[in-house]
Amino acid sequence: IGSNITTGGTLSVTGDASFSTASTTGNFWLGNQTADDDDFLYMDASSTEYLMWDDSANQFVFSNGVSIPSATTTDSLYIGGIASTTGAVYVGMLSAAGDDYLYFDANESLESLMWDDDPGKFVISDDLQVTGVGTSTIAIWAGTGGTVDNIDLTGGDLYVQNDAEIDGGLYVDSATTTDTTSIGSGVAIREFNWGTCDFADTAVTASSTATVFCNNATGIASGDNVFVTATSSFDTEFVIQTASSTATDVIQLRVFNLGTVDDDSLDGTTLNWQSIR
Repeated sequence: IGSNITTGGTLSVTGDASFSTASTTGNFWLGNQTADDDDFLYMDASSTEYLMWDDSANQFVFSNGVSIPSATTTDSLYIGGIASTTGAVYVGMLSAAGDDYLYFDANESLESLMWDDDPGKFVISDDLQVTGVGTSTIAIWAGTGGTVDNIDLTGGDLYVQNDAEIDGGLYVDSATTTDTTSIGSGVAIREFNWGTCDFADTAVTASSTATVFCNNATGIASGDNVFVTATSSFDTEFVIQTASSTATDVIQLRVFNLGTVDDDSLDGTTLNWQSIR
C-alpha cells in the first residue's frame, strides 16, 4: 500500500489502526456503526491512558486527569475522583441571574448548597458543622421566621426565633426580658425593680400596729412581692412587720410600736425597697 489511501466508500479495519496523523472533512466513528457499545480511544502503546465511551452509563470516562482551560456545557460532568482548579469555578455563570445549586451524591433531591437569588442568600439543605470559628460581620439569625423587635441586626447581633439553651456559662454586659426569667428550678420572674419611697409622720400607739403608706415607689405595681429595708433615720422603737402593694407606686407597711419609750409617733423618712413580679 502506498503512502496515501483514498476511498469514496467505507474503509473498514478488523484489527488495530494506528496513525501518526489523521484528519477528515466528514465524520469519524469510533466503535460499531450499527450497534451501541463501549468504545476506547487509547493514547500510546501501553494502553493505560485512554478516553472511553461508557455506553451503559451514557458518559465519557478519562483514565487520568483532565485539564480544561475553559468549558461551556449544557449537559452533565461527572468526576469520580478529586477535581481541582487553579482558577475559579462558576455555577450558573452563563445564564441570567437566578437560583443555582451545587448537589452532593447521586440524588438531586437530597443534599445541596443553593444560591437563592431572591432574597440573595445561600441555603444549605442539611446541618452545618464548623470546626473553626464561625463569624459574621453583620448578624446571625437562628430560625426560619420571627420578628426582630429590639435589635437592628448590625455589628454582630444574634437573633433567635425560639428557645435558646446554654449548657455552659453565659456572660453578658446587660440583659432585658419582655417576658419571664427563671433561675435554676425556681419560679418564673417577670420583672425585678428597686428604688426608694418615703412616708409622712404616722401615729402608732405603743404596743400596737398601724398601716403606713410609703409613696413615690416608682415601678411598684399591685400584687408585687415587696421587700423594704430601713435606713439609720428610721425610729428605733418601731419595727416593720410586713410590706405589700395593692396600688401603683405605693407600698403598704405594717409597723409595730415596741413601746420601749413614750413615743406614739413614727417620724417620716425614706426607705429602700426591692420588688419581684
